Amino acid sequence: MRGPWRRVACAVVGIAIGVLASGCQYLGMVRDQRAMRRQFAREPRLALQRAMAPGDGYRVAGRITGAEARDEAILLVAVGHELAADEIVGWKLVARPIDSYNLLLPEGDYDLLFFADGDRDGVFESSELVGSTDPSAPVGVRSAASIDGFAIDGPVVAVDLASPRAASVPVRIEVKRSSNVFASLDDDFFAARWGQRGLFHPIELMVHTQGYFFGLEDPDPRKTQVLFVHGIGGAPVEFASLVAGLDRSRYQPWFFFYPSGLPLAQIAAVLSSTLELSAAELGLERVVIVAHSMGGLVAYEAVTMLSQREPPRWLKLLVSIATPYGGDDGARRGVERAPEVVPSWRDVATGSDFVQRIAATPLPATMPFYLLFAYDNGARLGRVSPSGDGTITMRSQLALPVHRRAQRSYGIDATHTGVLTDPTTMSILVGALDEHAAPER
Repeated sequence: MRGPWRRVACAVVGIAIGVLASGCQYLGMVRDQRAMRRQFAREPRLALQRAMAPGDGYRVAGRITGAEARDEAILLVAVGHELAADEIVGWKLVARPIDSYNLLLPEGDYDLLFFADGDRDGVFESSELVGSTDPSAPVGVRSAASIDGFAIDGPVVAVDLASPRAASVPVRIEVKRSSNVFASLDDDFFAARWGQRGLFHPIELMVHTQGYFFGLEDPDPRKTQVLFVHGIGGAPVEFASLVAGLDRSRYQPWFFFYPSGLPLAQIAAVLSSTLELSAAELGLERVVIVAHSMGGLVAYEAVTMLSQREPPRWLKLLVSIATPYGGDDGARRGVERAPEVVPSWRDVATGSDFVQRIAATPLPATMPFYLLFAYDNGARLGRVSPSGDGTITMRSQLALPVHRRAQRSYGIDATHTGVLTDPTTMSILVGALDEHAAPER
């Protein structure tokens, strides 16, 4: 891409997502997409299809049994046969200790293989196979198998960690992370650059994280779990100031680290199902969701999914910060003009089906909902522009009827990112937690 096209593409991305990555990562995505299409035309592979269009995939989720008394890391490997024999299409760690698995896969039939890192060297090898689906009954991944067009129930698979055997497929996969708990948000695992990769290269972030929920200490059901949800191109490190202000003797911070380039309905489905399973398996009593920017749209949709029959008793509060409930005109222009469109742009664009569904879907009447909007007066001095935080307009943040559903709404004089470090935001959050979700002393 040269000349005007390059300038237009970068400008569109800068407007649409409020951040312009160093070197314009968007252009790298465009080049990669075109290269993968050429490669796929020469040699079709499911793994390439998964990388080119992760938003078109299906989330296969299920459970394993037989590993309850052991703590070894377990890896799921999906082997496809549609375009090439015994092709390793994707892999992902099994969530321990709840022993659930999930993996994003393109349409096809798959054998699911489970490997245990018995020697704890971080490398899963062919000789460490501990369980698998029946080779004569592959798992079918297609729209007919999904109720909601995205999620597919995978089978319960029994594993035997005491008797590993050799797989017929050559496997040697190194996974550096085996725990969902980190000492600090300063860990490179949470670095901002990974959020950018999740926007433009979702599969790269999924390989990096091997999961979705991460914390700074093991979950303690006696404390209130505060789950932070970042926005488009974001990462958990953005919440460092808010986390520092929590009373850690009563509140535990957790982070939903997701690839923000995927369709929002898919992301919300992952959030709701993972949260529901974690709450049940870990015996959580109080969960609060705090979401920033586009993450507020994801969280809102997830809460409505969780509350289809009635809101779960453990879900105590939803707080959204600088969320574009009315959509974003820049994202709409990106959808209309950009040479390659990031799937999440379609959902956050002004007038999208997703934004309209949010507007038409009320939250449970019993669910406390705090809406924090940001306005940056300083940035507007001498400038003619719509009122807002420099990224999201006030009109979008306060879009009716979502604004009317808020139990309380607060305005904060800060930029779109500065609102996360503003003392007023922290004060409001602490007050909301203490009022609606404080554990008994």
